[in-house]
Amino acid sequence: MPTGNAGDKVTTQPVHGHKWSSKDMSFIQKSFDTSKEKLNVYSYFVTGSSLAWNVDIGEVAWVFPRTMTVSSDGLNHQACTIPILDPETLDEFRKFGGSSHSFANFVTNTKDGFLAVDLGDNYPRGVNTHKITGTTKKNAVRTFLCLVSVHI
Repeated sequence: MPTGNAGDKVTTQPVHGHKWSSKDMSFIQKSFDTSKEKLNVYSYFVTGSSLAWNVDIGEVAWVFPRTMTVSSDGLNHQACTIPILDPETLDEFRKFGGSSHSFANFVTNTKDGFLAVDLGDNYPRGVNTHKITGTTKKNAVRTFLCLVSVHI
């Protein structure tokens, strides 16, 4: 289910993050930069965002599908973005791309980073895996194509 949008194809939507620590009773509220140059969020899907906090390396991976602001072809395309966040401040360290038209996803920790999985229905179509280590992201395994057949 997408969030509302301004209807003009260019006005970005706000995205907020919250972190609460029961250890020291601290609370952080973060308003993320949703401009075209950063997260590029025209609207987002309230279902289908995943987070993983890798305590060993001090990073949080966020798999975030959204509809972007209008592109040069006049369309608002859908795609997944994977920002890597500082767990203390929620500031963005770096960002990677995911699949186009990503509607379901999952992310978990690995020894030295993260493994993200997203389901894309456009390019590349299928179940896509992303191994994120340091400043690199690569497909962990080949994309699995989803085949559906209907018999009448």
